[in-house]
Amino acid sequence: PTYPGKAGWNLVGLHSERDKGVGTALKSLTSPFGGGSLWGSLLEFKNYIKYPTREGETAETILGAYASLGSGDTMNPGKGYWIYMIQDGTIVP
Repeated sequence: PTYPGKAGWNLVGLHSERDKGVGTALKSLTSPFGGGSLWGSLLEFKNYIKYPTREGETAETILGAYASLGSGDTMNPGKGYWIYMIQDGTIVP
């Protein structure tokens, strides 16, 4: 499957069963003409409560925060991402 991305902000997910590096997941958004990337910013929306499952762990609560991801970071299935597209492009997972 392919997904169109329009110039501006787009809400996307990772169409995969495994984690992927941002550079790999968004490889199709690299300009074929050597002009660099078609996207300028990628934000992961964090909204969760993590309960300790092992002795010594502590609870973690993050309610409504954004984390900026770069091409060396990892995208995860089941999470939501806002991507800012510099120009229209197609996401090919």
